[in-house]
Amino acid sequence: MCGTFHSDEELLRKISALVAAEDPSLTDGLRQAVQASRQRAERERDALASLKSLERYAASSGASDLATSGELREQMFAKNTELASLTAELERLESATDSLSRFGTDWVGYENVRSAAAAIIGSEENVAELDVVNRHLEAWRADLEKAQSASSELRERLTELTSRAAQAAADAGIAAAQGVAPAQVVTTVDRASSSVKASLDFIQEAEELINLQVDQSFETLQLAIEQAIEAFDRAQHAERSEVAARTDLGKKTEELHEATEQLRDLSARRENFSKANDVLARITQEHSLEKATKEALESIRGHVSDIFARIHSPAEYVLGDFHGEALLSTREGNHDRGVNQVSTGQRAALALSIFLALNRSAERAPPVMLIDDPVAHIDDLNALSFLDYLRDLAVGTRKQIFFATADAKLAALFQRKFEFLGEDRFKKIVLAR
Repeated sequence: MCGTFHSDEELLRKISALVAAEDPSLTDGLRQAVQASRQRAERERDALASLKSLERYAASSGASDLATSGELREQMFAKNTELASLTAELERLESATDSLSRFGTDWVGYENVRSAAAAIIGSEENVAELDVVNRHLEAWRADLEKAQSASSELRERLTELTSRAAQAAADAGIAAAQGVAPAQVVTTVDRASSSVKASLDFIQEAEELINLQVDQSFETLQLAIEQAIEAFDRAQHAERSEVAARTDLGKKTEELHEATEQLRDLSARRENFSKANDVLARITQEHSLEKATKEALESIRGHVSDIFARIHSPAEYVLGDFHGEALLSTREGNHDRGVNQVSTGQRAALALSIFLALNRSAERAPPVMLIDDPVAHIDDLNALSFLDYLRDLAVGTRKQIFFATADAKLAALFQRKFEFLGEDRFKKIVLAR
C-alpha cells in the first residue's frame, strides 16, 4: 500500500504483526484484506514447496526437460503407489522370514544351496522359482533312473565276467577262491602270468646257455639244468667270497692308513719331546738354581768380605771362595770351616753380611733398608760392630733404615748410636702390644 519493497518473509511477518496488534484504528476491511493476503501467501508457499519437490523428483528420475508439472505429478503419484506396493511386499517377506527363522531355518545353508543350484541350473533361469527347480529335478530324476539301470546291467555283466575269469583261472591251474572281488581275480591272474613269463624267459636263456638238441629227452635237459645251477652256485659263492675279501682288504687298508698317520703323529711328538728334553737338560745344567746362587754370591763376594770383616768380632775368620761347603777360613792357618763348624754368632754375622751386600749391590732399588731384630743371635761385640756399620751406612749412603727390635737394651743402644742425626733424621716409634 505504501509502495515500499519487502521480501516475502518480511512482508508476511509485518502483516502478521498488524493482524495480531488489534489496533482500533484499522478497519474491518483492512483486517479482511490482510487475512486474505495471509491465506494466499500460505497457499503460494505450499505451491512453491510442491514445485520444489517436483523439481527434485525430475532431477533424480532423469525426466525430460519438456515434461510439464502435471506429467511430473502423475509420474510421482505412480512411483508413490509403486513404492507403497513394494513396501507392503517387503513387510510380507520380512514377516515370512521371521516365521521361518522361528521354525529354525538355516539361512547360511539356504544361501549355499541357492548358490549350488544356480551353478547347476545356470544364470539364465531364476532358481528362486519353484517351477524351474521342479522341472530340473524331474530331469535329474530321469537321468538318475537311467544311470541306475545302466549300473545294474554293468554289475550283472561284471559278475558274469568275474565268474568266467575265475573258471578260466581254475582251468589253468590258478588257485582262486569263489566269490572274490574282480580286482583280486585280476591280481591273481597277473601274478600267474608274470610267473609263467619268467619261467618262459628262464627256459629260453637256459636253452641258449646249455645248447640242447631238439631231440634230447627231458631227463637230459633236467640234468643239464641242475649242473648249470650247481656251477652257478659255485660261481656265486666264489664271487661272494671275493667281495668279502675285497671288503676286508679295504678295511685293512684304511686301518693301515690310520696306523701310518698315528705313527707319523707319534714320531713328531717323540721328536718334539726329545727336543724339549734336551732344552730342559741344557737349562738344568747351565741355569740351575745352585749355579745361579753361586754366580750371585760370587758377584757380591767383595762386598760380603768387606762387611763381614767389619761386623764380626773377634776377627778370627775370613770369607772363603763360595765354591764348596767351606764358606769361611781361619785367619791363622787358613783352615776351611763350614757354616756348621762356627758359632751361631759367626753364622748370623755372615748372614747379615750377605744381606747387606745384596742391599748395597741393588743399584736400582729404592734407598730403603728394612731390618727386623737382626742381632737376636749375635753377641754384644758383633752387635756393636753391626750398629757401627749401619751408622756409617746411613751417613755415607743416605739410606733410610727401618730398624725394629723387641730388646729394650738394644733399642736404647741403637738410639745412642743414631740420635746425633737430630730429630729431623732420627725418629723413635714405640709400638704397644
